[in-house]
Amino acid sequence: MDESTHVEYRRVSVLAILALLLGITSSCALIGKVLLALPVIGLGVSLLAISKIHASEGHYSGRALAQWGLFFSVLFGVAAVVRPPLFQEVIGRQSKTFAQSWLQLLVQGDSKQALKYVGIKSKGQLAPVDAQGKPNVDGDMAEEVIFQNFCEQPIIQQLQTAGKQASIRYEQTVDKPLPTDRPIGVVQIFSITGNDLESQITTDSPAPFYVQLYLTRNHANKGQPAVWFVNRWEPASL
Repeated sequence: MDESTHVEYRRVSVLAILALLLGITSSCALIGKVLLALPVIGLGVSLLAISKIHASEGHYSGRALAQWGLFFSVLFGVAAVVRPPLFQEVIGRQSKTFAQSWLQLLVQGDSKQALKYVGIKSKGQLAPVDAQGKPNVDGDMAEEVIFQNFCEQPIIQQLQTAGKQASIRYEQTVDKPLPTDRPIGVVQIFSITGNDLESQITTDSPAPFYVQLYLTRNHANKGQPAVWFVNRWEPASL
């Protein structure tokens, strides 16, 4: 071996390896706020590793590993903080659009179409029961009973008599979902100002009534989009 040839071996910094591992595991912060400590620790270890490697004057290598750890820690940390409000904004818009369309079906008198978007558990509460006391939601007779009981609900009757030109206004979201919620659920309040003939005769400015809707969205199946359902409807106040 040529004596002029000199090969310098440098040990890889343990901190750099740890920084990379922490950066990768920082993705767990997307699961919940409790795990936000991971990207914070990863950020600190990455900066410390880079500082130590620089101060070693060439005795340690691994700067690239520490830099990748820093990148992943920052990436997943920011994503974990930004994701919930973005998720809630998207889900909020979807749920409001669906809820207003559902309420619109009722004020326009298309109750059968509205019933199609009622959750299966809620339909079970409206269905006739069999000999064992279990709800029966199958068959033409059961469907007819479910529809009749649905239309006899006080809130549903109020919506049906509000008039086709009734004003439906979103008021507020009572409960917001998080990206980790399974299934996705939202609780919203709407005000409905009737525009039926009786309201026009009795008063120039009919008072609105308030409805609180409990909405859920199922998971998207292969080739099919996710669908929203109404699980509960009840009077509300502001």
